[in-house]
Amino acid sequence: MITETLSRPLFMQMEKRVKSKIGQRMKNLRHSTVEPVIGTLVNHLNLKKLNTRGLHSATKSLLMAAIAYNLKKLVKFKMPPLPNWGTNTLSREAIALRYSLLINIRSLESF
Repeated sequence: MITETLSRPLFMQMEKRVKSKIGQRMKNLRHSTVEPVIGTLVNHLNLKKLNTRGLHSATKSLLMAAIAYNLKKLVKFKMPPLPNWGTNTLSREAIALRYSLLINIRSLESF
């Protein structure tokens, strides 16, 4: 079994950094923000393999996949219901704004 390699000092430095408190916090943050998105892109948007050549084209493909992911989340987003204020206490402008907001929300939900 090989126990010593040329990269052993770098490996030990990396392991020390990862096991520190700051390293653990960074790892937990990455697990909660970045990795679920990458997993969704790979598993649900068939991004296991990029059929492009070059870094520029690959970047474009990943950017388009990220836009699709964010648009999908935006479409599925549900606004909480607006508070039920008495219409007699609101001005005509406030009622019109509330009505237009409800129409816009319902049109987003119909996607």
